[in-house]
Amino acid sequence: MAGYNNIIEIQKIRGYMYWLNERLLELEAEINALIKTREDDSDNYDYEKYEELIKEWNSIQRTLSTSQASIDKNYSPYWSVVSRLIRDEHYWFCNKCGINLSSNRDLLHLHHKDRNRINNDDANLEPLCIICHATCLGHSHLIDEITDEMKCVIYKKRALLSVESKKHLPYLKMTCSHKLKHADNELREIIINYGCWMHALYSNKIHPFTKAQARFVDVCNKKKNPKSSFERAWHYYMLENDL
Repeated sequence: MAGYNNIIEIQKIRGYMYWLNERLLELEAEINALIKTREDDSDNYDYEKYEELIKEWNSIQRTLSTSQASIDKNYSPYWSVVSRLIRDEHYWFCNKCGINLSSNRDLLHLHHKDRNRINNDDANLEPLCIICHATCLGHSHLIDEITDEMKCVIYKKRALLSVESKKHLPYLKMTCSHKLKHADNELREIIINYGCWMHALYSNKIHPFTKAQARFVDVCNKKKNPKSSFERAWHYYMLENDL
């Protein structure tokens, strides 16, 4: 697959930057309208909406303003925009631990697998939370940047994801063990490999990162018939619960 180095993708990125600038204008108009509402009719002023708009406005401003700073750090031009675009395409999931960081976007990095900061091929880029990123070869320096607050956010999300995933395990063991050759190991791997997809499936936000996950998603959406024991186990679960 062609990456973000060719002309078509550069045009796509520039188009995305144009959209960001357009969105800034829209946000400014919405923010000004809310400010006017606060002045004219304070009882109907939507404080939460105002905070939400300001947060998005600040986020876009940071993305646009850091483009040149990215070049100064030996990244490719528009790196901050490329990073945001790809993480958005992956729905802000960490590709390693599976947590969703859409509400804590600064904690999700985009990792260059070959450690070449200007190689922006799709296959070379991987969204990782800052803790998973710090475990990658040559990235131990990130450990010093991880604050207690960051750890708290990430570990809490991992714990919640684990609960969400593992609550399916008793049913799978009860109904599918006799259908699996090595039930315990295979059921554990279902949770490890596909736990976050179970939640994503319910949320209609599935975006596979590997061919195996893509096939599993197709099975979940009844586009393909299950073949592996993993796929059969989850397929039986879905049929039983009419999902």
